Amino acid sequence: MRSKMIQRLVGIQAAAVAAAVVVVSSPAAAQPAGPSWTAYVANFDSDTVTPINVATNVAGAPIEVGDGPSAVAITPDAATAYVVSTGRGDVTPIDVATNTAGEPIE
Repeated sequence: MRSKMIQRLVGIQAAAVAAAVVVVSSPAAAQPAGPSWTAYVANFDSDTVTPINVATNVAGAPIEVGDGPSAVAITPDAATAYVVSTGRGDVTPIDVATNTAGEPIE
């Protein structure tokens, strides 16, 4: 079940529109979130996701997620970012409006 969820999230990411590449500490993935034009960059080595305002190129505070985040997928309504953590094998939802992480989904 878990591997199917991760495969589906990675598939959603692969099908999404590509964002500009932003260099941060060990970036693993970047995904834009709808009309707010915030890119979410997975930082594999620091176990965080960094929101970046694409219009201003200003990074927000890193959001702590699971061990080894490697992929980010945004829901079609741009309300939630889902982060795949390869180290723990789970998915952490992030509320895009508040940039806060929810409970990991195993």
